[in-house]
Amino acid sequence: MRKIAMLTGAVAVSAATMLSTMVPASAATTDDNIVEVTAANYDSVLKSSADKLVIFDFNATWCGPCQAMKPVIEKLAKEGADAGKWTLASVDVDNNKAIADQYKIEYIPTLAPVRNSEELKDSRQIGYDGDPAALEKYIKDQLAKG
Repeated sequence: MRKIAMLTGAVAVSAATMLSTMVPASAATTDDNIVEVTAANYDSVLKSSADKLVIFDFNATWCGPCQAMKPVIEKLAKEGADAGKWTLASVDVDNNKAIADQYKIEYIPTLAPVRNSEELKDSRQIGYDGDPAALEKYIKDQLAKG
């Protein structure tokens, strides 16, 4: 168990380090692109998908892959080439069970892209393999769907 925890930490550091070399220094930086979703703000986050893509990130604090992906996807949301074109909506499944149940989340991390209050068909990303480039490509592919 200890080896897994250390490996997960190494993946997070490696992924964050790799991403920092991928993101152009001139990219816009804003925290407006990330929101912590709760029952209280869920409806407004969902409504915002009429203006731009919302990617719901279903995660948990105890989930190693979730924690490895978190700094990478947050950096993409804040500073990536497509920053400002989409919103990262982080949903802690332990604190927001009703929202996770609504999306029928079985595994975490799960990314569920939403546009116009509807989840994009066949677009879920389940798991994280530590590859920032693959995550960035996934986001670009979702943006291309409209």
